[in-house]
Amino acid sequence: GGRNEPEVFKRALAAAREGSVPLMIHHTNSTIPLEEVLSSLMPGDIFTHTFSTWAGVGSSIVDREARSVNTSVLQAREKGVLFDVGHGQGSFDWEVAEICASSGFYPDTISTDLHSGNVDGAARDL
Repeated sequence: GGRNEPEVFKRALAAAREGSVPLMIHHTNSTIPLEEVLSSLMPGDIFTHTFSTWAGVGSSIVDREARSVNTSVLQAREKGVLFDVGHGQGSFDWEVAEICASSGFYPDTISTDLHSGNVDGAARDL
């Protein structure tokens, strides 16, 4: 994140709407609160790195103490936002995934987030 992040997010939303295409959001280590991002997304938009430890300002999509999925995440799914694994190299936290699974919250898609840092390591064929 950074001082330009809110403007970049605003422009990404506008471009997706103008182009009538879904927006895929990579929301890790962000300065924009998770709730604000999710409430801005539309049906068909994609939230990737779903099981990351760093979805938003030092948090994830779950409440670790209550062992539940955050309400804003459930509301986003209810309105049609899609949730993608986007494992990549370090965007996966088993505890977050376990809390989600025990709550019946599974990803809609499983992407690899394939890039030069994981092509010969973390990324695997299903």
